[in-house]
Amino acid sequence: MTGKKDWQNRYKREKDKLVYLEFEDWSREDLIDHILQLRAGLDEMGEITKNDGSGTAKEFAEGDYKQTWSYPTKIAFLLTLNKKPLTSEELEKLLRKHDTHFKDYTKPRNNLTVTLNRTVKSGRIKKIKVPGIRSLYYALPEWLDKDSNLMPTFSLALNPFK
Repeated sequence: MTGKKDWQNRYKREKDKLVYLEFEDWSREDLIDHILQLRAGLDEMGEITKNDGSGTAKEFAEGDYKQTWSYPTKIAFLLTLNKKPLTSEELEKLLRKHDTHFKDYTKPRNNLTVTLNRTVKSGRIKKIKVPGIRSLYYALPEWLDKDSNLMPTFSLALNPFK
């Protein structure tokens, strides 16, 4: 019995080491900035997800989109609105449709790539690689199970034949 517990403890230690490696080269200021960014994002998402007092969660509509949100919040909102994982191409189309400032960038696609990478790094969204498909899908963390696999209800929304 102790052999089984031993490998589990070693596995947990190694997994924790990998998590700490991500933050190894971060300065104190980087860490504080990251925490403040996450707090601001949580506050923005808290405003979005306030329910209407009836005890049921609010259903979102396209009219709820706000230009004043940060781009990570806008991306999370678009994923929530569509209720399925989206590729960067789909997110770009939605941002061009909803966001008045997005098309003003010289290279909006580059800005989206940087924002997606920053948002994935912060843990606000997750990257999903589907075997055989070149594009990456982006999903909300609550759509993944504890093994970081997409839940069956959302995996049906992926269209591998695009």
